[in-house]
Amino acid sequence: MDFVIDLSYLLAATGDPNPLVAALTSLLGTLQSLLYVAVGLGFVIFVHELGHFLVAKACGVKCEKFYVGFDFFEIPIPFTKWKIPNALWKMQIGETEYGIGSLPLGGYVKMLGQDDDPRNAEAEAERTKSGAEGSSLEGKPVENETGAGLTIGSSIEKVGEAVSAHPPKDPVTNADPPAQPAVAVKTADGRVIMTDPRSYTAKSVPARMAIISAGVIMNAIFAVVFATIAYRLGVPELPAGIGAVSPGEAAWQAGVEPGSKILRFGKTSQPHEWLRYEDLRKAVMLNGTTQDLAMQVRLPNGKEEWFEVRPVQHKENTFPTIGVAMLGSNKLGPMPAELAAKEGMAHQLAKTDVPFEKGDVVKELDGQAVSTGAEINSLLVRKPQGPITLTIERTKPLPKDAPKDAKPEVTTLPIVIEAKPIMDTGLIVGLGPIASIRKGSPADVAELHVGDVIETIDGQPVGDPLSLGQRLLDRVGKEVTIVLKRNKEKLTKTITLEAPRNLCTVGLLASSGRAAAEPLGVAFDLLAEVADVVPDSPAAKAGLKAGDQLIVAEYLKSKAAKPDTLDKEIGELKPFELAKSPNQWVRVFGYNQLAKPDQQLKIRYQRGEKTMTAELGLVPSTTHFDEGRALPMMQETRVNQTDDWGRAFQLGFRETKEAIMEVFAVLNRLVTGKLALWHLSGPPGILRAATHVASTGIPKMLIFLTMLSANLAVVNFLPIPVLDGGHMVFLAAEWIRGKPVDAELQMKLTYAGLAFLFSLMVFASAMDVGRFFM
Repeated sequence: MDFVIDLSYLLAATGDPNPLVAALTSLLGTLQSLLYVAVGLGFVIFVHELGHFLVAKACGVKCEKFYVGFDFFEIPIPFTKWKIPNALWKMQIGETEYGIGSLPLGGYVKMLGQDDDPRNAEAEAERTKSGAEGSSLEGKPVENETGAGLTIGSSIEKVGEAVSAHPPKDPVTNADPPAQPAVAVKTADGRVIMTDPRSYTAKSVPARMAIISAGVIMNAIFAVVFATIAYRLGVPELPAGIGAVSPGEAAWQAGVEPGSKILRFGKTSQPHEWLRYEDLRKAVMLNGTTQDLAMQVRLPNGKEEWFEVRPVQHKENTFPTIGVAMLGSNKLGPMPAELAAKEGMAHQLAKTDVPFEKGDVVKELDGQAVSTGAEINSLLVRKPQGPITLTIERTKPLPKDAPKDAKPEVTTLPIVIEAKPIMDTGLIVGLGPIASIRKGSPADVAELHVGDVIETIDGQPVGDPLSLGQRLLDRVGKEVTIVLKRNKEKLTKTITLEAPRNLCTVGLLASSGRAAAEPLGVAFDLLAEVADVVPDSPAAKAGLKAGDQLIVAEYLKSKAAKPDTLDKEIGELKPFELAKSPNQWVRVFGYNQLAKPDQQLKIRYQRGEKTMTAELGLVPSTTHFDEGRALPMMQETRVNQTDDWGRAFQLGFRETKEAIMEVFAVLNRLVTGKLALWHLSGPPGILRAATHVASTGIPKMLIFLTMLSANLAVVNFLPIPVLDGGHMVFLAAEWIRGKPVDAELQMKLTYAGLAFLFSLMVFASAMDVGRFFM
């Protein structure tokens, strides 16, 4: 369905006759989602640090702290004298302090002899030496025969046997553990020092590598665990189908039919029946706008075909798009009629002889069987005027005290729904040149070109570009004569029109803004000038005339608008710069359908040398109708669930693998410049996304945690100082050189890595905040 219908659905879904109940319900729902998010994100951090902790313990390293969150400092509460303590909770168990830090930006395991803060490096080194008494060889350079490793002679071995570290007493028996010999460790400058045997630095390079890598390995393991449990419970998904295509966009140009199902992206991949709509979004984003995206699609007739589509980035959209909408079902969602009547909205449901109810299933439309939203759309778009009859199936809910084996009552009844006029100002803008042609359409067959300007159809002016498609419906299957202008030459083409397959108004608010004549298969640009004015319309009464040059369109605030409603938002929209982008008029047309009856559209225009303004009201059109009739069709959903744990593990492993590969793909495109940095998301975006996902249920939250764990596993292993990957680079260098990397160099690189990550986090967070206000 078109965007107008989707918005009606959202409005109705949040409508509650009791504002207090609605507010409390929303608050409780938000708090519950935040609790899920806190537990989920905290657990992802916990398992990462648990990996470090367990392997460190297995290697005999003393772990002094295990924290989720950071306890680095107290956090002052603005405008008060109070502070949030550095730890929300902590407990000493044996030699380790376990706690929850007040700064929720990660977690850490503090090991003896290891500190990520380079400022503490010297102090930490001294502290590890304090447990190795009598280190008589400290400060003496020792090299092996090649000068690249450390060979400790018999004298050092004797010293090591003579000295001992002092680990803590046994927490159960309170007995002193047996003494352990100190360990000789080579420094970056070739000196040998004796250090505590339970310190991180005393362990071999392979052991330290195992400790460092354990965190990301644990994240990868638990990503599979999260996804496995999710698929065992059942994950609700939106299938990767094409519910509708936006005129002029990539999918429309390629000839992709509504009702099609996407099987795979890229010819080297394998077909997958369970592709999701979010997979389509990711594929489009990662593909970028500089190359075509290959998609294998199963058409409504069952035939499989490849399409090449080139995503486009519009300034109104956050990410690139190919101009498709989700698959719709034949099931009706919440009715917007009651809310529309209450709010006085202009986009009320078209009049019916019998009221619809949420959950009604449309089985027939004017006697033709339908089972999908795409089939309903294709029939609605061919009959925008006059009444239509829907045969619906209505299931009466069972009472609470009904027997377990009781079956709900199902009734079938016809509902007649009248035509719904669009809301209009009576201002007709000029028709610009053809901007795109749908592959295989009558225009394509007749060899019309992009840039051609249609002057007449069967000797008549084209009239209002926005209603042209509807006005051609009575000639479907017939030949029409089109006179067009190509450069300076006039051409005449004879074209046989075809029935439209898609709602013409799809994507009016959020895509290219182009109008289209579906029976022809052309989308065209608009001109920023008045071509004509409907007599006695608001535009005519305001004095607008043909030839006026449009500059800006702006909605004035409605006097009847209420806070926190779409009406209020329409009154606060930014002005539409028609002179700079005439196609913005299509978006204005879309918003007209969401306005209140008293909404005024202020037009600034130029007549000759004079700049003038006019305020236009909105009235129902007598010639142009809403093809969708504001029917709130629900989206097509499915639940991907298995009763077999083995199959659930396979799905979970696949989910994790795809999530990890997606992170690598994103990083590759960022480095090569194929993906803009402003697509990145920081803590605010992650929190917002997690809160939204948590509100949809536990399985979706688990899938989100799978994605987050995969991200953490890959990103944390990047070769950036401060991250685990940076530590691995230093350890690899130490293994090759036979001695650690220079401490001062490590400190400089660590500071550089910290500055880079902090700058990136601030930038990504700023992008998130900017998106919140788009």
